[in-house]
Amino acid sequence: MKKSILLFLSFISTFKAFSVGEIAFTSYQTDGFDQFSFVLLVDFPGNYELNFTDSGWLAAGGFRNGEGVLRWTVPGSGLSAGTNVIVNATLNTVSIGSISEIDAGFDLSASGDQIIAYFVQNGTGNHIPIAAVDFNATSTWDADAVDASTTALPSGLTDGTTAVALTSSNDNGVFGCDGVAVPSGNQSYFLSFINGSGNWITSNSAITVPVNGLPPCLFNVTNPALPVNLVDFKGTDFQSGVLLQWITASETNHNLFEIQKSRNMTTFESIGRVQNIESDNIQKTYQFTDSNPLLGLNYYRLKQIDLDGTFEFSKIIQVNFKPDDLFVSIYPNPLVKGQKVTVRKSNELLLKGIVNNTGREFSNDLEDLDPGLYILIFESETGSFISKRLIVH
Repeated sequence: MKKSILLFLSFISTFKAFSVGEIAFTSYQTDGFDQFSFVLLVDFPGNYELNFTDSGWLAAGGFRNGEGVLRWTVPGSGLSAGTNVIVNATLNTVSIGSISEIDAGFDLSASGDQIIAYFVQNGTGNHIPIAAVDFNATSTWDADAVDASTTALPSGLTDGTTAVALTSSNDNGVFGCDGVAVPSGNQSYFLSFINGSGNWITSNSAITVPVNGLPPCLFNVTNPALPVNLVDFKGTDFQSGVLLQWITASETNHNLFEIQKSRNMTTFESIGRVQNIESDNIQKTYQFTDSNPLLGLNYYRLKQIDLDGTFEFSKIIQVNFKPDDLFVSIYPNPLVKGQKVTVRKSNELLLKGIVNNTGREFSNDLEDLDPGLYILIFESETGSFISKRLIVH
């Protein structure tokens, strides 16, 4: 008997970029009611949505089609790290939050199946794996998802750390807690502990899975407090750029914020820095203007840098930049000589010339400019002009 269960996460309407290792799978059951559970290893804000499907993961990336999808929604008050959530896929019920059927057909087969949770990269539709468990007699992942009972190791995951392959082909399994009633540790500790194949109990009888499918222990996740407590981060587009604003409730040994931007939510570049505010006020408000946003979707995050050089990244936000009138955007800016540069502008604008700060004129080849400060001059069909500053390093 071959069984596979994978766990990934997905956001749909509420934007959050989840990261690998933010949850771990803690039980599965295919006898009787189809059930599974997972534990949160970081705090989850309210109203975020996670999708689960029983499709396998293809070696080429993405899902093998033809299975169902369930969507779990975090309660509005949010959930703390250490919360274990159990889903009854047969009854479409959940121990906390809410569950809904998005696509019919979620049905764990006794001959082997998968549960897949993933997040969808906004703007691209790419599926990003978060965590996985595979249980079969070979203790290895399949080369590919060729039918409803097989799956490859999802991209970006590591067996034994963010994924686990069990040596059992039993119908039911649960993380055994190694006899500890309340294991305590940080996120990294639990990832290795729960994803260690020797720490699981499996059986062909549902009786080995404790009441309601929960593992026989509680989870005390002791992640250290972040040096910056970011309570709000948002972006607003206006005619000539994007205004980023954020609020902190507390800062400890914090130095500065580095603002980073991406066009694909994968590769980020620094576009500026904001020094921390020296103030006794508990709540502090910051802002930064991106004067060269991309037309369409822009993704932003904050790199929160401490005095000792350590850093944390904020959540990623998106801003859809749609100017109504004449518009020019140069990206990246500043740029390094020879670096590929993209100029996005209104169709009616033409680049008429480039001058430096002394008034000297240059050819319109942006990638051939020597280090310095330049002004790009654009002309519209009506004869009006727009200028943009460009810095070359």
